[in-house]
Amino acid sequence: HGTVSIRTGAVEPDITAMSLAIPTGGKLGMAVSIIGPDYRFTKQARGEHQTSLLNTVDALVRELRINGEDFTS
Repeated sequence: HGTVSIRTGAVEPDITAMSLAIPTGGKLGMAVSIIGPDYRFTKQARGEHQTSLLNTVDALVRELRINGEDFTS
């Protein structure tokens, strides 16, 4: 797993985004992001969002065979 990135105020002062890169092994860069109003990113919610991002990336890697660069067309 990579590191979940968290940014607040990059586009609007009250918007927060969390994202996690999907490990593709080279050619294509992909990430999954959650974006919303800052008040929905409390400390507890951030932990829940991080777990959701990790689970989603794991499922995508598994289902799309991303590490093997298959992407099941």
